[in-house]
Amino acid sequence: IESERVEIYGTRFPNAFTDLTAWGGKFERNFDRSKWTQSVVKGKLITMPTDAAPVGMWYRSDLFEKAGVRPERIKTWADYLAAGKKIVAANPGVKMSGIDATGSETLMRILIQQQGSFYIDANGKIAVNSPKMVRALSFVKSAWDAGILLNVQGTDGLIGSIKASRVAAVNLPVWMIGIFKAFAPEQKGKWGVVQVPALTVGGGQSAYIGGSTLAIPANSPNKDAAWAFVEWYTTYGSKNVLEKRGSWPSFLPSLQAPVLNAPDSFFATPNVFAPFKQSAFLGRPLKYSSDYDKAAAAVVTAQASVLTGGQSVKAALDKAANDLKNQTGREIAGQ
Repeated sequence: IESERVEIYGTRFPNAFTDLTAWGGKFERNFDRSKWTQSVVKGKLITMPTDAAPVGMWYRSDLFEKAGVRPERIKTWADYLAAGKKIVAANPGVKMSGIDATGSETLMRILIQQQGSFYIDANGKIAVNSPKMVRALSFVKSAWDAGILLNVQGTDGLIGSIKASRVAAVNLPVWMIGIFKAFAPEQKGKWGVVQVPALTVGGGQSAYIGGSTLAIPANSPNKDAAWAFVEWYTTYGSKNVLEKRGSWPSFLPSLQAPVLNAPDSFFATPNVFAPFKQSAFLGRPLKYSSDYDKAAAAVVTAQASVLTGGQSVKAALDKAANDLKNQTGREIAGQ
């Protein structure tokens, strides 16, 4: 189960999962705190975290070099916007990065996490129209208006844009290691990675997009055997998946695996894991709500109305907040 869905399913189907607290509770201090928190619903550990998904800024070294842009100098999103304009000008047919304008809030999710906030706040109130959300969507709009974003749809669109050399950067997690190798082997040596930019100099850079967990159905006839696998896979077996697929472990001891210090000739960055090691421990704990799916959909709608419908940022987010209030019965923060 994806980490972002655990609270949803655990709340809506409270009797569907085996309580793993007695088995797994002893491992709590050995796990990424955000991922552990996301596996606990109403005080019960109902899943065990497998992988986390710290985000990096992947870049095409040849396209950056042609534009005279040095990726390590992109410290803020304002720097990113300026670099994007140079890259678009120097590389005909290339955009800085892709965005699914009407189908995904991935970039918004990065920007709001970096500010230590999210769509529904710690008190369970709606925060999709907060000043931090306004700031996030305002940046997305500025990048869109500047013409540095390519509108791509879903994973297939993303992979297609990479293979066709239509984008110079991808702001996604460490698991892109596996995507590049599987779907763009001809681009060996061209992709590097640095930490994702911050909104302000010295501001938060860390964010997570994705990450998964393992659960045992409550009606499983083989819970002991299932737990034996879950325990191994999420703890000491997790380094195997890291080595083979670049899937970042939620189990912290696995981050001592030798592969994290080993060069990978596929990438332009000598140690492709280094930026993720820098950011993985800086992420602010993020707790998804039982209405995350509704909140994310409201944010996507707001983003689409701003980028393709001409609506103002504040008006779009205020509408999203009111729509979410009507759907969930939650209060809007600050009202």
